[in-house]
Amino acid sequence: MCVRLGIVIVAVVVALAWAGGNLGSTTPVATAATVPTVIATVPVGSGPYGVTANPTLQRVYVSNNSGGSITVIDSATNTPIATFPVGSGDLLAIAANPTTGRVYAGNNGLSRVEVVDGVTNAVLTNTPVLHGTIGIAANPTTNRVYVTNASYNSIQVIDGGTNVVVATVAVGTYPVDVAVNPSTNRVFVTNQYSNDLTVIDGATNLALTTVAVGNSPHHVAVNAGTNRVYVANTFDNTVSVLDGTTLAVIGAPIPVGSYPYGLAVNPTTNHVFVANMFSDDVTEIDAATNLVVGLPIGVGSHPHKVAVDPATNRVYVTN
Repeated sequence: MCVRLGIVIVAVVVALAWAGGNLGSTTPVATAATVPTVIATVPVGSGPYGVTANPTLQRVYVSNNSGGSITVIDSATNTPIATFPVGSGDLLAIAANPTTGRVYAGNNGLSRVEVVDGVTNAVLTNTPVLHGTIGIAANPTTNRVYVTNASYNSIQVIDGGTNVVVATVAVGTYPVDVAVNPSTNRVFVTNQYSNDLTVIDGATNLALTTVAVGNSPHHVAVNAGTNRVYVANTFDNTVSVLDGTTLAVIGAPIPVGSYPYGLAVNPTTNHVFVANMFSDDVTEIDAATNLVVGLPIGVGSHPHKVAVDPATNRVYVTN
């Protein structure tokens, strides 16, 4: 497959799936499914890595790692409307707060979080943090921002109103991603080298427990409606599912593609989308049954991160 330096947009339409599963595959699949269709490939900046969607503004934001910039896409038309510089290169994680309209980008090279006005695209300020800003998440209810410090085995909590770090929380070894459930105010951190997930109380900023998951967990996503947590285990080619209340692992890990990296949940359809970096595709999971839906969705080369706009049921994948 050719290399596409852009973001692939997948639309999901209703259809019937092959009732017997994927021919030649041992992975169980749902018998009734949605059929995703790639509808656009949008050019962005150099080295696209992170992606986040703000359904309220109908905007998608892409962090361009090599170019040190952010590309803004109009999700109604799938067209890029702006690309602007932010700090320098090594721009990795990106998150949007749909309540405030602000966008937060982890600048790993400069060890800081860039704060952007998602309406005007103006860079408002930056917040110095510890090194290793690989993962970032925003809680729209509490206006707190969580950023990983992979080099320090911690995460830091930023007050979204003042843009000041208010807490540093010790987690596992080499934390690479973070997700938050705004309904329960729990924060989930994947620790790549200790093969586990740290759970934090967002009200007290205290670590509650650590849960063992698969081998080399990378990214994590939460469905606030069902209170389920999903972890991509890159070396196992699986996704682990946890109950967000009991923190118990539910069932066996779900087999997906090769080197699952990023993943995202559509809370409206209760489907999970997993970017498989080495097989150049996306796996769709029906979270009601934890079964893979249909065949993998071919996208660009080395897909990294995934975002979902639940209002349009569109999926955005960086390549």
